[in-house]
Amino acid sequence: MRLFSVFLFFFISCTANIKKISKDEQIQLALNEIKKTNYSHLVSYIYKSPVDVEYNLNLHHQCFHLKTIDRDKILIPYKSMSSQFLTEIETLKGMYIYKIKNKFELKEYPYEVDLLLSYLEIDYIIRNNKLEYLKDNSMKNELIYKKFCKYIISIEEFESFIKELTQKNDIFCHYPLYDINYYEERYKNLKEALVSIEGDSFFKLMYEIYLDEVKKGEITLADAQKKYYYLLSEPRKKLQREQMVNIVNQLKFLSKFKRFYNSEIKKFYKNREKYKDIFENFLECKP
Repeated sequence: MRLFSVFLFFFISCTANIKKISKDEQIQLALNEIKKTNYSHLVSYIYKSPVDVEYNLNLHHQCFHLKTIDRDKILIPYKSMSSQFLTEIETLKGMYIYKIKNKFELKEYPYEVDLLLSYLEIDYIIRNNKLEYLKDNSMKNELIYKKFCKYIISIEEFESFIKELTQKNDIFCHYPLYDINYYEERYKNLKEALVSIEGDSFFKLMYEIYLDEVKKGEITLADAQKKYYYLLSEPRKKLQREQMVNIVNQLKFLSKFKRFYNSEIKKFYKNREKYKDIFENFLECKP
């Protein structure tokens, strides 16, 4: 009887913890499933934050981006509501990107984040015996199944596929994405231009960045022009001081994230080597 009471206490406690993270029953089920896996640390991290996990009611937004992850909210794609399995995968990805955003304070969303998310979902499926879900016919038209097949063929095929996906113009996903090196080069150019703030090089570079945000659907053209004219109106010395602090910080955050990325990608590569026997069960994926 005492043992049963202890079990009941922990069960109720666990359920209460999950309800603190999300009010949606399907997401709660997903969180409970993730808690049983090697990725349970993400649930613990989210619980300590705390943050609400919800479906994104904007039907156009079917991708993760830093814009869909706030300090107190993770919005997962609404279409995943049609499947408990997809809800579980998207919840996992949402928690992972939330941790990245908080840990590295990135203002940008480099391509490498999307690549890690793609490796994460395939790794999770294989390591936690979720492969039967992929064999369901309803999954055959889902992007996750296409990713899985590319993963089976080769690392090169997989990464080329993710790169291709993120390079298309899509204002709802804020594509195209650029890699870490691109952003490092951008901030270095801004830093160099900022030294001679009296010229127009810095302002031209900033306006190009604003126009890029317009292209990705992050802001409107009117917003870009408003930000640009506000920048021009700022006292030069004050602007130079504030922008230099921001640029130096972002270069530091990008460097820190790059180390994390290199460490994570090596783990995913090693794990893939362990899974090769499983690939024989998906011969339809091979060319």
